[in-house]
Amino acid sequence: MKLGKRILEIREKNNIPREKLARASNISTTSLYRIETEQQTPNAEILMKISEALNISSDYLLGLDKIEPYDKQKKIPLINLKENDIYKGSTFNYLSLKRINYALEEIDFVFIKENNDMSPTINMNSYIFVKKEEKIEHGKIYIFKYKNKILVRRIFIDKNSYILKSDNDEIDPKICKKKDIKLIGKIKFVLKELI
Repeated sequence: MKLGKRILEIREKNNIPREKLARASNISTTSLYRIETEQQTPNAEILMKISEALNISSDYLLGLDKIEPYDKQKKIPLINLKENDIYKGSTFNYLSLKRINYALEEIDFVFIKENNDMSPTINMNSYIFVKKEEKIEHGKIYIFKYKNKILVRRIFIDKNSYILKSDNDEIDPKICKKKDIKLIGKIKFVLKELI
């Protein structure tokens, strides 16, 4: 298979829009189209950018490495959050997350932040990677259920209570009894977008 067809196949297999891959590779959509349709051959620098954006080796794109790295990739569930409930949705393929310098084995699920109540630390539409936890560490960010709402806040530990604090200065902290929250997990890291 030729280089352009291989790039096209991998992009489509991972449901990555051409515009998004072009932007991540720092080339125009037209250039990427020409590469995929074998009208243009990328130079080494562009090939490296495309392979990094696809999280795949340039050797595989060039046909030098015959092992396709999809088969044993971990899938992380994407959880859809509603105002007062959680349910499982689709999954992301680990391949699209391969270049993250983090132990993805420690991640139990991902969700998309739908508001700015934790900005500037976590902005709307960010991907939030969570590890299920039962123990709370002072000052860390968690996802939990409080008064039938799913919240993301820093939790500070007081003697018999928790202080739930947003990083957004416009949102007042709340003090609650320890028994009033149901911990879901600890926020391990946040990404603005995935490709």
